[in-house]
Amino acid sequence: MIRKAAKNDLDEIFVLYQLLFFEMAALDPERMKPVEQSSEFIHDAIENPKFHFLVAAIENKIKGFCIAQKQSAPAYNCMVPRDFAYVFDFVVAPDSRGEKIGHQLLNEMKGWAKENKLSHLELSVFSQNHQAIKFYEREGLTEITRTMGIKL
Repeated sequence: MIRKAAKNDLDEIFVLYQLLFFEMAALDPERMKPVEQSSEFIHDAIENPKFHFLVAAIENKIKGFCIAQKQSAPAYNCMVPRDFAYVFDFVVAPDSRGEKIGHQLLNEMKGWAKENKLSHLELSVFSQNHQAIKFYEREGLTEITRTMGIKL
């Protein structure tokens, strides 16, 4: 069942955040560290109406979450004015991957974005995260920009 996150979900969300940060650090150890998310951030994201925080609850266990926020394009002359949904963090527990939980979370987030008349749903993903990229492509997302860097 996909639902809005609640305060009593904090401990399970905290564990999933540890998993997410560990996986991100493994993909890009030069930029990411396997640290814990602050419980204050999670609590604020659950309580603050500027965030839309969804969880996948299966048999009273949180098996994934997706957190997004309404954002607006910068007011530059060259940019089309628009409001869009930006997904900050998205994770499904490894023992539940392949069970359509990510699909359900993303569909609910798309529904929220449409209800709020947002033009797009956007997110960032590490180029090394091939499994996530394939998932997002299956869900209809396409590459928009590419960030490039060089180690100095």
